[in-house]
Amino acid sequence: MLVAGSARVLDYAPMGDTGGKAEAADGVAEAEPAPAPEPWPELPADCPTDGAAPMAGPVYRLARSESDWTLPIVEKGPGYVPPEGVAICRFHAFSVYLNKDDAAALRRRRKKLFKNHKIARIQVTKTMGDLLQNAPDTDTHLDWWPSDEVLAPPPFEWVE
Repeated sequence: MLVAGSARVLDYAPMGDTGGKAEAADGVAEAEPAPAPEPWPELPADCPTDGAAPMAGPVYRLARSESDWTLPIVEKGPGYVPPEGVAICRFHAFSVYLNKDDAAALRRRRKKLFKNHKIARIQVTKTMGDLLQNAPDTDTHLDWWPSDEVLAPPPFEWVE
């Protein structure tokens, strides 16, 4: 089952005062539509880094819930300065894997940090942003800088 935002398409008809709520043609009052998702934070200069490119295919990410799609830079807060030797650009990317087993291995290695995380599979397309494999000798880990067309959460399915 894919998980993503969905909306009921309504045929609106003017039916008097609904107290600030839209009213469907069937007379059922509907809540005002949710505000549009916030755009991703502006990327710093030289980000994504050299070598990042669009790709298509499945990637896997550890997540706690359907709402666990906040970029690390947003979680860290304004003015965050990364540790020495770590580019700020990496905090504007999601951590994903090409191989589900590598995501599961990370969850096993870091049990305390990832004990409540499941594995989500995202079918990325070439228009969904740039990816870069940053540890090619060890596993299939990628940094994924989502494009503005990707809304949080992107369509995904839980696989484990």
